[in-house]
Amino acid sequence: MPLLHGKAERLAERRTEVSKKVSDILPQTEILAQLAEEASELAQAALKLRRALDGTNPTPKDIEECRYNILEEFADVLN
Repeated sequence: MPLLHGKAERLAERRTEVSKKVSDILPQTEILAQLAEEASELAQAALKLRRALDGTNPTPKDIEECRYNILEEFADVLN
């Protein structure tokens, strides 16, 4: 487990470095606009997963594909 913990710390440090670079380039308003866009995509993915699970309003995507998509969108929000 310590090996994984070290990787997580390095990833967090790297993410902080990248965030600093983005904030040096873009104004806060643009960063917030991007966050809103990514959050909206996460919301759409959550609704699509709900449709896949419920089956009342079918979607061509299966449950596993929807779960993968929601994780992908969640990662985009975090980044």
